[in-house]
Amino acid sequence: MQRWQRVGVWSTVGATVFALGFGLGRETDGTMELDWRDGEGHVGERMMSIEHDGWTYGTEGAVPMWIDARGSWHDGGWPDCLEPGTRAVRFAAAPTTYVEGMGQRPIIAVDCRGTRALAD
Repeated sequence: MQRWQRVGVWSTVGATVFALGFGLGRETDGTMELDWRDGEGHVGERMMSIEHDGWTYGTEGAVPMWIDARGSWHDGGWPDCLEPGTRAVRFAAAPTTYVEGMGQRPIIAVDCRGTRALAD
């Protein structure tokens, strides 16, 4: 596969994940409802993977939506509760996206109110 084809594939994946993220949330009485999960997160410098129910979910660079410890929503950026280490993380993810046989489970939201450090 040539470089321009890879760029096109990853651009398509990005657009799909973005659309799925907005499609997952629905507006009800002014609040957004997501399918929240709790898992053990392995957090690095602006990257994270979470093991939950036999799947691995991940994000790198930024999280599309997150809730801080006071309950305020943020659009994008890195949640302030995700410091490097092993943490219990409350998160929402997009459904699996398949591109050329590869599945992804991207994290689309993090709730810092349900996130805490775990003893190593």
